Amino acid sequence: ELGCVDRESQAAVDVTVTTLGRRATQAEQSAFVRKIHALKELSHPAIMRVRGAYADAHLFAVMVESIPGFTLDD
Repeated sequence: ELGCVDRESQAAVDVTVTTLGRRATQAEQSAFVRKIHALKELSHPAIMRVRGAYADAHLFAVMVESIPGFTLDD
């Protein structure tokens, strides 16, 4: 997990990047993007808001709003 700043809003965000260990198919990339679009619609005080994502044949990344002093390990 990386602490970053959203270029558009200047808001603090956390970015998580992962790989499948193999080349992702176009169908897998598309499914990931569809799910991210659905998650971006969620709005609940107990859920970190999804701000965006990136997918290509080698990696997947999700950008969520940062919650100071809180990690997923907590």
